[in-house]
Amino acid sequence: DYYRNKLIALIIVIGVIISLAYTILSPKPEVVASIAVINDYWNDEKVTEFTKELSTYLELNEGKQKVEIDDTYFLTETGMGNEIANTQRLVARFAVGDINIVIADKDKFDEFAKSGTFAKISEVVDGDIPYEDKLTSDGYGISLKDSKLLKELESGQNELILGVLSNADEEDYKYIYKIIKYILQKS
Repeated sequence: DYYRNKLIALIIVIGVIISLAYTILSPKPEVVASIAVINDYWNDEKVTEFTKELSTYLELNEGKQKVEIDDTYFLTETGMGNEIANTQRLVARFAVGDINIVIADKDKFDEFAKSGTFAKISEVVDGDIPYEDKLTSDGYGISLKDSKLLKELESGQNELILGVLSNADEEDYKYIYKIIKYILQKS
């Protein structure tokens, strides 16, 4: 009885240490493409479905590779006071190359496009995808106006613009191209 409580506490401490070590040392899935959604909120369940569809379409190794979609970037004044923090977080992720594709409202997209954030769509997408009639923002974006995909994701916006960051790695372009193709097919 004397050692019982001490033994139970020791087992709990060892369990916590093993759990922490496993969490820290286990490999994390590689993010092959990251999509930032600016000034719009999508249904979480629909985003999860869409992410799974994209992963299947891209033929990713489950558990080793993944696509990330983040729709938490509200850069307009909402009265909550987090616009500046969201902008700083987004720009920092732009700078280190953590984000490949941006989907934003027209005003915010044009603001970023003027600062040289995006690559020309013609540099990223081949001619086998019909996108020319949807080009906007001097060729830096593709309009997703009245997109079926946005309706499926329960977007609150009528028109969003899709763009590719200019600092994406060459190896990322094969995934970026396929994602754009998939999004345009679903639109």
